[in-house]
Amino acid sequence: MQFLKPGVSARSIAMGEVAASLGSDAAAAYNNPALLSQENNSSLQIFHSNLMANTTMQFLGAKTTFNRFAFAYTLNTTNIPNFEIRTIPGEAEGTFGVHYFASGIAASYSVDDNVSLGIGGKLLYEKIFIDDATGFAFDFGSRKKFENQFVIGASLNNLGAMSKLRNTSTTLPTTLRIGAAYPLALSGIHSEILFAADAIDILPEKQVHISTGAEFLYDKIFALRLGYQSGFEAKKNWSVGLGITYNTVIFDYAFVPYNNNYAAGHTIAISYIFE
Repeated sequence: MQFLKPGVSARSIAMGEVAASLGSDAAAAYNNPALLSQENNSSLQIFHSNLMANTTMQFLGAKTTFNRFAFAYTLNTTNIPNFEIRTIPGEAEGTFGVHYFASGIAASYSVDDNVSLGIGGKLLYEKIFIDDATGFAFDFGSRKKFENQFVIGASLNNLGAMSKLRNTSTTLPTTLRIGAAYPLALSGIHSEILFAADAIDILPEKQVHISTGAEFLYDKIFALRLGYQSGFEAKKNWSVGLGITYNTVIFDYAFVPYNNNYAAGHTIAISYIFE
């Protein structure tokens, strides 16, 4: 169930996958559902990502708000093609794909203007060759905003279980994430710089990753992003991206390079904010 590890926000991916305190659209439900009520709006998001080894990921998310509550629906499909079928030495007898699917709902409640809590649940499915399995997972999150706009967030994701895939159940990548974000206004040039960082502990792997990111936003229209992540062998440590906002439409792009001669990853997302 490795498809649950990458983020589904192009903005977050470009900034090193910081997500504990970053974002408020439906993609936030995937990492910290408490962030959903950070902004009182409704939105729709579509997302496509090409990852290493021809892996593709698609995400659809919708969010709405009602008083102090925010709700989101998420749908994720991930496919890895071209695994070779071999039962005897020699040429491959064919190929097959690995397929993953997750569908969930999440809710966030604003205790007050500065504190929010969130919870989410999702149904999971995996298919490898002719074997498949189903399962479930829960996500929990919290957020605290201070008077100086400093934000801290924490979440526990993918707490659940899978049925057996032939003989063995797949272990979910249960993840503890703690992070913070701080915006610095540059009023003289109508801009803002946002700094963010996360500590990410994927509990079954017993390894902590550090993610840091920065975003330069000009006039709330154009954004440049840079990220750094530690502790991943398959991909390089850095990532970059950009964002463009036009009225109520937001376009985001992220570029992630990989090691071991894998092709670079490209992610695009388009969001629509309902006024």
